[in-house]
Amino acid sequence: MIHLLFIVPYPELEEKVHHVLSRHPERAQLDVKIQAMTVEDIPDLSSDDYDAIIARGYTAQKTSDGYRQIPTIQLSISGYDLVRAVSECCETLHPKKIAVCGFGQQMYEAKTIFRFFQVEGEVYDTIHHEDLKKTVEEAINAGCDALIGGYSANIQAKKAGLPSVVIRTGEDAILRALDEAVRTVRQIRQERLISQMYKTIIYSSKDGLLFVNRDGVILVRNRVVRKMAGDISLMNRPLKKALPYLWPLFCSVMDSGKEENGRILTIPGTRTTVSASCTPVIANKELSGAVINLSDITQIQELEGQIRRKLSERGLKARYTFPDIIHQSSAMEKTIQTAMRYAASDSNVIIVGETGTGKELFAQSIHNASSRGNGPFVAINCAALPENLLDSELFGYVEGAFTGTSKGGKMGLFEQAHGGTLFLDEVGEISPAIQSKLLRALQERQVRRIGDNKVIDVNVRIISATNQSISRMAD
Repeated sequence: MIHLLFIVPYPELEEKVHHVLSRHPERAQLDVKIQAMTVEDIPDLSSDDYDAIIARGYTAQKTSDGYRQIPTIQLSISGYDLVRAVSECCETLHPKKIAVCGFGQQMYEAKTIFRFFQVEGEVYDTIHHEDLKKTVEEAINAGCDALIGGYSANIQAKKAGLPSVVIRTGEDAILRALDEAVRTVRQIRQERLISQMYKTIIYSSKDGLLFVNRDGVILVRNRVVRKMAGDISLMNRPLKKALPYLWPLFCSVMDSGKEENGRILTIPGTRTTVSASCTPVIANKELSGAVINLSDITQIQELEGQIRRKLSERGLKARYTFPDIIHQSSAMEKTIQTAMRYAASDSNVIIVGETGTGKELFAQSIHNASSRGNGPFVAINCAALPENLLDSELFGYVEGAFTGTSKGGKMGLFEQAHGGTLFLDEVGEISPAIQSKLLRALQERQVRRIGDNKVIDVNVRIISATNQSISRMAD
């Protein structure tokens, strides 16, 4: 809803405004309060009362100057309004010389209209309504025997005994003013939305953010930067004086016009070390300044540690790498070299060896040396679980799939290993039924939770291990 205050200079105009409003295409979105008043009667208004004010002449001037938080839309005087006023003046008053009193920029067609009606006239450009009395006196002294102007000018003319005609606003001018008010309010709301969005982004950032204009003055900063600086005032201060350790980075970016990332800086007087990045801001094809981003390295390290601890607690991290495999024999060295070559591939791997030969060491090492090293490493001993339990552990289940299911269901190990590696230890103990489901998961890269009717895409590398002879079992 758009809330408007429509100030009319004379009561008769109120009826026209109601008529135009009743036919306006967006009347359902307009809440318009119409008040007939002169410039002297304008009330005190709060910026929350209205989205915009529509007024004419000196009233519009006063509301624009007095209520800067509320946009004022000028109810302009058209050439047609002037023609009607001059015509009425000539027909009713039969003047020899007409004085037109008002804002000059709105009366520029008056002299042309005078020539059309073959009457002499003079335009008085009175900027402030306080000067109207003096203007009327000047018009009388200049031989004007009639006046055309706004409601306030007509009041002064009547006090001086000068016949006058009010310039009346037509419906077309009212419609234009309403359309302009709607457009202005919507534009202001959109700008406020964008402004608030950027403000929220800046102030919700965990990193310190600064915008420095091309003159080196800080125009935007968030609370993080201020805290880093020791809660000193930064706004509208030169960067060189407020945060001198950032000045070389800023100058370098402004000189090159190119972004710089990852400068490690220590804030003077503190133990805080930050990673500083600076990005040039191009506006209207000109370098207008730069945005500086400061990331507290200590916090980054703490966050990284928390993530690593959580992954470790969940058992989703591989601990061992190839250097952890202690050996002396050439056969083991050859096996490690082979495994390192396999690690460079994304193919599935099966490790065959007797119990105690370090199959899981190799599995974890292959994972850590692969492109998936930063992803999860999920391990399961297939021989330790019965078939039905192994099925639910591998593929997960939905709530209610069978008796004793967890509320909300459970994610399977394939899903947990997404983007990483799933290690199936003692894979030779898996039953043929589970093997068939496992084969489909490997072929389609999709799994279906028990009791579910949809499939889930997974990106998982399988490393399996067995102590059984694959060739003997295949015979």
